[in-house]
Amino acid sequence: MDLSTAPKAVIRELAFDYVEVRLNVDRLALESHRRQAPLVVARALFVWIKRTHRAVSYPLIGRWLGGRDHTTIIHLQNKAIDLCRRDATFARHCEQFAAFYHANQGGHSDACD
Repeated sequence: MDLSTAPKAVIRELAFDYVEVRLNVDRLALESHRRQAPLVVARALFVWIKRTHRAVSYPLIGRWLGGRDHTTIIHLQNKAIDLCRRDATFARHCEQFAAFYHANQGGHSDACD
């Protein structure tokens, strides 16, 4: 499947599935209003995927993550960028998703950029 032309819903589900498998956090937990650190990191990864690989709007991502405000999503994007730089495990998750995504659209993989 060429992910570069896939509908946003396909990439959204792929992102939810990836976060669930890699971080063991299910979709209901991502959409919840709990703020435990593992959930914040999982949401940050989801936001990074959606902003990096499809440039989905902050308000739309906020709706997908339980009706969060766009400013919360901006904060999560900034957190994801910071985690990419200082947390090797988070960076590896980003790199693995980027490699998968680009392998399925024939593009170049630059995680954490």
